[in-house]
Amino acid sequence: MNDQQDDLNELYRKVFQGSASPGDKEKLVQWMAGLDIRREDISEATLADEQRRSRLALHERFNGQQARVRHLRPWMAAASVAAVLLGGLLVWKINFRPPAKVPDIRYADIYTKAGERKMVTLQDSSRIVLNSSTHLRYPLNAGNQARKVYLEGQAYFDVRHDNGQPFIVYAGKLEVRVLGTSFDVSNYTEDKDASVTVASGKVAVAVPAAAAHTLLPGEQLTYDKKNGVADEHTVDASAYLSWQKGAQVFRNKELREVCRSLERNYGVKIHIKTPALEKQKMNLRTKGTEDIAGVLKMLAVTGEFRYSIKDTTIVLWK
Repeated sequence: MNDQQDDLNELYRKVFQGSASPGDKEKLVQWMAGLDIRREDISEATLADEQRRSRLALHERFNGQQARVRHLRPWMAAASVAAVLLGGLLVWKINFRPPAKVPDIRYADIYTKAGERKMVTLQDSSRIVLNSSTHLRYPLNAGNQARKVYLEGQAYFDVRHDNGQPFIVYAGKLEVRVLGTSFDVSNYTEDKDASVTVASGKVAVAVPAAAAHTLLPGEQLTYDKKNGVADEHTVDASAYLSWQKGAQVFRNKELREVCRSLERNYGVKIHIKTPALEKQKMNLRTKGTEDIAGVLKMLAVTGEFRYSIKDTTIVLWK
């Protein structure tokens, strides 16, 4: 017991003289944490009196005089001395509550196969519809933090309005930031372009090495992944959102891009035997009720090419 008291006295002396190391202070904190002190046992007046008498005791002790602290309860004397020296460690012991830990955000991943569409509702009631061959990563417990989702493929977003909690879609090199709106994002890895089409509200789209683009209803941004060029134009938004019902719209698209989209939606594999056909520009709008044979028939008339279908394999040639 005497050895422990000597150690404590030495710690007090170091702190009092300003020579205590962080380790010395930590030892004293740990000792304080071990005291069985309950707030209801100590009145504010008693604590203040004990601290005043402790200052006098310390002054006398470290000036070579006999400390007159016999009437202090040993544990109270030690506690009040430590409180004086360390600027409120006793108060810390009584009142300290560990800060609330910010929960780690947990994410879920959802995938769709060729020819498949899915809908997911987030914790905040925002709704997302996934097109075929799409991967979406979304938060299960965003809490009060920004709502961030990650998209590869195509999805329609109907976002619940929240001024204090922006909704952010990361789609390749595009960052789409909204508060509450409905819009479509297309970002298939194999496609030449990524796009954002707004149905309602307003969104900000950040692209690499350029100022953010603000889009309003009926506006679309297309981003050329190869050369990094972004273009804005006015469109019929409903046409570009009609894929949710199986319909498709192609405006001045290369045939190879059209074929990739048909592969995703119908679960087929299309081979273009004539290289010159790959970059041929096509315009087509389907209703969503046609089978793959019906769509190919319309394309063949427009593009003046022939085709064959065998099971899920399709070949195009001039």
